[in-house]
Amino acid sequence: MEMIQLGSSGEEVKLLQKALSELTGTRLSFDGQFGELSRKTLMQYQQLNGITPTGVYDSVTMFMLEPFISKKYIRVAEIDDYADQIGVDRNILKALAIKEAKASGFTPSGRCLILYERHIFYRYAVRKFGQARVSEWTKKNPNICYPSQDSKAYMGGEREWDRLNIAKNWDAETALISCSWGMFQIMGFNFGLAGYENVGDFVSDMSESERYHIQALCNFITNNPPLYRAMKSRNFQQIALYYNGSNYKINRYDTDLMNIYNTLLRKG
Repeated sequence: MEMIQLGSSGEEVKLLQKALSELTGTRLSFDGQFGELSRKTLMQYQQLNGITPTGVYDSVTMFMLEPFISKKYIRVAEIDDYADQIGVDRNILKALAIKEAKASGFTPSGRCLILYERHIFYRYAVRKFGQARVSEWTKKNPNICYPSQDSKAYMGGEREWDRLNIAKNWDAETALISCSWGMFQIMGFNFGLAGYENVGDFVSDMSESERYHIQALCNFITNNPPLYRAMKSRNFQQIALYYNGSNYKINRYDTDLMNIYNTLLRKG
């Protein structure tokens, strides 16, 4: 692996930025460009760990950081390997990662990327606790529990965890199944299709490594025959239907996914 220094760019820079952002508390942009802020943050990490603060990602710093990076994050080549294992186009899996999470399964602080869905919480809570109790929750905090979806309710990024934690105070299991998780934003209620016996185990793995994110995705695809067929045939409307849901046309999911896919093809 080559040294990373001021002016370097590419996938390895992006992985380094993810790690530094989490480990130092400096919120870097995961843009793959090793600029002045990335250099200063690397120096901060080196100082904290008894390494000469050169601002260069040299062999000594690699020795310290690479195990963390390799455990938590995945490289593009690994996505290709998983795509080959299940027999689908490599660029479709990469397009999903870009569409769902901009190819990053964790927030800058290192927490799993989530999106909390208030209408899902409402639906499952009514089944579990009854209409009367859930109606009280809706009156108390409609941003957390409500019959319908509204994009205005989303807070985005780290703040989605604030919404989740409020919901967990009402019922933890229902809260966890009401979020989409990780690099591919798999809904918690799909834990079974993703290869898990319960949502707790699913969330635990999603919180640990992007490698679990893609393993869960491959399970989700192969355990969902209509989606699997759509993936194999590169039918973007059907992929959108079975992956994003019946309202996929409202947010142009199929068109966006196809455009990302075609961009990846052009890049080779």
